[in-house]
Amino acid sequence: MKRLLAALLLLCSAACFGAPDRIEGTILPSVLLSTVKDTEYVYITVLARTGPANESNSTGGFSALIASMLLNETKNRTGAEMEEVFYRINGSMNITTTLDTTEIRLLTSKKNLMPAMRILGDCLTQPKFTAEAVAKARDNAFAGLVSESGAPFQQAYDRLRFSLYGSGPYKRSFYGSATAISKATPKQLYAFFNENFCPRQLVLSVAGDLTPAELKKAVQNSFFRVTPSPERRSIHNFNETLKESRRTLMPNGRDGQTYYLMGFLAPAAGDEDWAPMTVISGLLGSGKSGRLFRRLRQREGCCYYVGCKYPVLLRQSHIYLYAATGAGSADMIRDRMLEITEDLKKTPVEQADIDRVVTYMLTQEDIDRENLLSLSHLTALEEVYGSRDARTARLRKVTPEDVTRCAEKYFTHYAEAVLAP
Repeated sequence: MKRLLAALLLLCSAACFGAPDRIEGTILPSVLLSTVKDTEYVYITVLARTGPANESNSTGGFSALIASMLLNETKNRTGAEMEEVFYRINGSMNITTTLDTTEIRLLTSKKNLMPAMRILGDCLTQPKFTAEAVAKARDNAFAGLVSESGAPFQQAYDRLRFSLYGSGPYKRSFYGSATAISKATPKQLYAFFNENFCPRQLVLSVAGDLTPAELKKAVQNSFFRVTPSPERRSIHNFNETLKESRRTLMPNGRDGQTYYLMGFLAPAAGDEDWAPMTVISGLLGSGKSGRLFRRLRQREGCCYYVGCKYPVLLRQSHIYLYAATGAGSADMIRDRMLEITEDLKKTPVEQADIDRVVTYMLTQEDIDRENLLSLSHLTALEEVYGSRDARTARLRKVTPEDVTRCAEKYFTHYAEAVLAP
């Protein structure tokens, strides 16, 4: 009955949110519209295909630096003028950087779409990187590095990535390299912006009660000043190995808990092993039915919370198991996690368990899509990581043999990050 209910949820959600319309004939090559009738607000996501993965040692942190300046001032508007416009139209705009992308999220009402889109176009076509603005952004980045290092779990995760990767850019903080940040100049940032925030690298995804013609007009009126896209320099597609297991210990002077993370290198989103590894992450950490929760939290009660994450990344990714526990429990948590990962190699999983995990993950995504801000975000991500239909087909083909093979291939040497009092 549970499996039937989950399948009905999938069908219902798919019927409500089908494939988006692709708007052709604009200067932006990827403009997507998810039409949702009778909604007052319009939810807009712009993804620039740039983050730490597209940065070199000399530009580490440039994506985040630019992100912190884009919404502050343009060549046509001051920050105060932009705030005044958003106040009048009852809208909002924010920006974040992930490992692969920089994302702007814009919320406005349908009747105020045009003024909001003009500001968006202004930020992405007429940025203003003065020496004063760069100095302020640099200070904010350094403050972010300090703040990030003070959040216990984030500190442990940053150290885990640093231990997993040798030279790959995913080892860096989202805020980048302190050395590169300290040397950034307006001229360098303009060059990086023109290469990585140009139309060819942008995805615009909109969810709301709009017609394709209305959205096309808004894009044309907002991005008419865009210059031709330059050729993007190639970024090394790293593929590293971890030659031995290693542990990093760090003091936790914040909350008295012990945070234990165990990480393994894992395939990129386009790799053929992505689907089996995604299933493995679900088997280990899909809510309260995951093996980690059932063993460490439910049966043995040896941690406060536990889980598994496998970031979807364009280049070599990683999968990590984590737990918050009491002092002196790190070794025991490590041994239990190794037992659980070893069991995936020795004991074949049932196809029914794979189907259950895949249905659970797809259903969770469909639930997320019921939120229109998430719908515009997830639709934009499909342009970067592949369509939902393609990902679903790959997941549905995973077999018990695939799970065993990938467990044997990837659960070998590991990195540990232990943050303890």
